[in-house]
Amino acid sequence: MSLLCTHPEVGFINAVSLLAKIGDITNFKNAKKLVAFVGVNSSVSWSGHSHQSNLYIKLQLD
Repeated sequence: MSLLCTHPEVGFINAVSLLAKIGDITNFKNAKKLVAFVGVNSSVSWSGHSHQSNLYIKLQLD
């Protein structure tokens, strides 16, 4: 959490909220999967599937 708080746009409350929503970070195979979950990537395409971004996390980052 301390590393997350070093970002100028992420304070303590946002860091705690993000970590709570993400949960166990080892559930994500790689950074690309985590970024897709958070919904801050420019595009995600999976064959035959659509992905709804995580609005709660996106609102935390705004």
